[in-house]
Amino acid sequence: MKKLKFILVVFILKLLATASISAQSKIPNGILGINFGSSPATVKEIMAKKGHPQLHTNDENSGLVYTPNSFAGNRCEAIVFRFTNKKMYEAMVFFSNKGYDTYARIYKELAEKYGGGKTDTHVGNALFLSIWKDEKNAIMLQLSTKSEVVLTYVNIALLDEYEKKSKSEY
Repeated sequence: MKKLKFILVVFILKLLATASISAQSKIPNGILGINFGSSPATVKEIMAKKGHPQLHTNDENSGLVYTPNSFAGNRCEAIVFRFTNKKMYEAMVFFSNKGYDTYARIYKELAEKYGGGKTDTHVGNALFLSIWKDEKNAIMLQLSTKSEVVLTYVNIALLDEYEKKSKSEY
């Protein structure tokens, strides 16, 4: 399982490296007012101020999971913040509505704001994977083979740091 995850992360890093820089608006340096590199304590503080409930079954090592009702006007099941060396490098939004229609609607909203994303099909467990990136950060929108729609905000340098740390565990 770790090897498959490693292969998928390496593929995503390569895809990020080749994605075009076509953003109209600058790709954000975080999500919900939480900058990449923030500590778990900062994430907890900001999310508590926003009134988003945290699941008590998670910890900082596996990520912090919150269950807001919506994100950018779309119903969502959860937002997961992931950390490397106590720095937030990734936030994943899992949407409640599944399927291509949800993916297409969110893609359109992102394209209106950031320009057209680079889209590939059949990448890992994704039917569609669209990426918007600049020199430091990226947004990835995925429609999985299980019809799940996931929106990921990631800092490229911190993802690389996480990947190097993960490689050392082999």
